[in-house]
Amino acid sequence: MAIFHLAAKVISRTKKQNAVAAAAYRSAIRLTDFATGEVKRYADRKTRVIFSRIYAPPDAPAWARDREQLWNRVEAIETRRNSCLAREYEIALPSELSDVQRIWLMEDFVRENFTRLGLIVDANVHDPDRDADARNYHVHLMVPERQVGAGGFARTKIRSLQQREFLYTLRAQFSHLANRHLQRHGHAARIDHRTLKAQGSQNEADIHLGYIAGQIERRGGLSERGEIRRKIRARNAERRASDLAQAMARSAAAVAEARHRHYEAAADEHMEELDFQATQDIWGKPLGPR
Repeated sequence: MAIFHLAAKVISRTKKQNAVAAAAYRSAIRLTDFATGEVKRYADRKTRVIFSRIYAPPDAPAWARDREQLWNRVEAIETRRNSCLAREYEIALPSELSDVQRIWLMEDFVRENFTRLGLIVDANVHDPDRDADARNYHVHLMVPERQVGAGGFARTKIRSLQQREFLYTLRAQFSHLANRHLQRHGHAARIDHRTLKAQGSQNEADIHLGYIAGQIERRGGLSERGEIRRKIRARNAERRASDLAQAMARSAAAVAEARHRHYEAAADEHMEELDFQATQDIWGKPLGPR
């Protein structure tokens, strides 16, 4: 069953993060930080990167499509101690689609929501982690907050990227595009970006384990987040069982009522037939059709 997940994160100096290191980690490619000379290398990661590409507006300089050049320039232009280096969007891709179809979906989403606005997107599609949920195909999108054109990065940032409304728009847009791709390729599954409450569901929202808790659980251990998730899923299972029992009770009551009405109608018809026959007997001749 297709699932919806779109989470936004901030890669910033406040968190002691580095844009070059973040790009190297997500792409599993060796990159050099020009400021320090340090080589960022995470090629031994368990997650397999099945597709990696930088998307930029048509008039962007050549360096905008070179991962090492791009993120070193981001590091150079963002000079404040608390600078936001990039916005990251982690998105679940439908397991029902093929690898190529998932890439088509991702590219439609990137084009409609970022490159048309003059933004660069560093996209990396990952296979599910080993020993994890086999349906967990996902993409990491790293997006600098500045538009880029022939002259390079803009002097000011697009502040709308920081607004909650923009994230809501992204969630709705991805849900729409994913469902369109699922339908196009013959799948009945659909995703819904709305909250469970907005969907009319009584279930509790599940939680994402995260990397550390996921590692603990995969090794057979018990994590705090894993325990919370198990309790949520147990309560949701109880609700589904209760809802099913109530639905079956309503269905049985409806069938019983239908049968009762059928028997009553049949009995009435039988009594009418007896009355008609008795009347014929009294008059001693057929009365013709009723």
